[in-house]
Amino acid sequence: MALNEQGVARVRAGDYTAAVELFRRAIEQNPNLAVAYNNLGATYNALGRHQEALEVLQNAVNIQPDYAEAHYDLGVAYNNLGRNREAVAAYR
Repeated sequence: MALNEQGVARVRAGDYTAAVELFRRAIEQNPNLAVAYNNLGATYNALGRHQEALEVLQNAVNIQPDYAEAHYDLGVAYNNLGRNREAVAAYR
């Protein structure tokens, strides 16, 4: 969890590249940490890397199906890729 928290701090500082690496390391240490997948996906969205965001956000939703923020971020990725129906489904 410490690596995830460090990643969040890097996002707040605007250092998305460092945040991505920290979130990846957090996932390597704990592959069931849905929040790290979500944070990585949200960071990918912020970087405009929406296809990569879809992949990791789906992991967050698979691990924790009721994770509302992950569904929202998944919707953002779909929306930015022009996949509106899938975005609506993710938001719901």
